[in-house]
Amino acid sequence: MIARSQQRSLLPIEPEERTCRRKVAEVECISQLQRILSIWFAIHACRLWQQRHVAISAEITALQDRTLALEQQEQRLKIRWTTCTVFLPTADCRARSGPRARHRGPAPQSGTGPPDAH
Repeated sequence: MIARSQQRSLLPIEPEERTCRRKVAEVECISQLQRILSIWFAIHACRLWQQRHVAISAEITALQDRTLALEQQEQRLKIRWTTCTVFLPTADCRARSGPRARHRGPAPQSGTGPPDAH
């Protein structure tokens, strides 16, 4: 009889107890999500920076290749210019250099280097 009266006295508290347990479980879940989210954001940021690094590295490689090609072209043109000015008279050299050579102004003296060296 005492047990039943105690049980009846606790009946109004039971819904509040369930609500309290549910809220405690929610708080624990949110706390765990907060710990996980910081790790997830760190991993995601790392992946994004790695992708950016790969893209920039590819761009750098392409620019280095282009620079090398332009340096090689410059060397070929310097050799061509030196050969042209040493072995050919200035008029012949200008004719072999194409139409752009005519727009550079007066031809330098033989052996003095490319026009842009002045």
